[in-house]
Amino acid sequence: MSSHIFRLSFVLALAGLISFAVSCSSIQWSSFKAAGNPDDPPLSWADEDTIVGVGPELAYIIFADLGHPVNIPKRGNWEEVQTAAEEGDVDLIVAMFKNDYRASKLVFTDAYITVPVVLYVRKDKEFAFNTWKDLIGKKGAMNTGDSFGQDFDHFRADNLTVSQAPLKKCFRQLRDGELDYVIVNKYGGALYAELVGAEDSLTVLQVPVTVMEYRMAFSKKSSYLNLLPEVNRKIKKLVDDGSVDKMCSKYILKYRLNTIARKDIDGGDDL
Repeated sequence: MSSHIFRLSFVLALAGLISFAVSCSSIQWSSFKAAGNPDDPPLSWADEDTIVGVGPELAYIIFADLGHPVNIPKRGNWEEVQTAAEEGDVDLIVAMFKNDYRASKLVFTDAYITVPVVLYVRKDKEFAFNTWKDLIGKKGAMNTGDSFGQDFDHFRADNLTVSQAPLKKCFRQLRDGELDYVIVNKYGGALYAELVGAEDSLTVLQVPVTVMEYRMAFSKKSSYLNLLPEVNRKIKKLVDDGSVDKMCSKYILKYRLNTIARKDIDGGDDL
């Protein structure tokens, strides 16, 4: 009896796999479009006209497995990318934080990496930071279109003076003493400090603003939403086997070797 049940379970599981494989092979991939943040290394950034980083490579591996390797062209700034996904002009964003507003327009995958969001400051102008209220009265900046969770977003809008601009501009302004702090993911902050030649004059405050999880997100208007369960299964496998952590290290190095080294070769920081 038990062997019969085992055989039946095996047949049903095999049938499910075959069914999914057939459904993937019949997908019309020609209209599938993926996009990413052009200003968020090492997770996602624009290398000339192509978006590269942890998120894009993860998407490439997962969708190649499904029969459609994904290459991601630059599609404008971060706000424009999010708007395109909300309107259904883009099917998938490869790396972003989740908040309530975004979840009303997008369907998120499981998280694949957790990153502290921190404050970068000038070493000669460090200040005590333990709660968000410590930022009141100070001048900050962040990447255009970023969100650090609805709680902080609401607090920022109601209480703080935080401008939005490309991160390179934010870090230049911080370097030149025009800002008190920049809000950024911990890995990206270190890279931008190097990019503007301020790694020796800037530092990160010990207490994070928050801790956020990077996910992929499908547009709710996408015709590819049925792939979500399989994408989640593949994300779990790549997280569990250490692949995502290795990608993060790889793309930190890639940004340093390509973008920062190119700045040093070309002279100045006017990339």
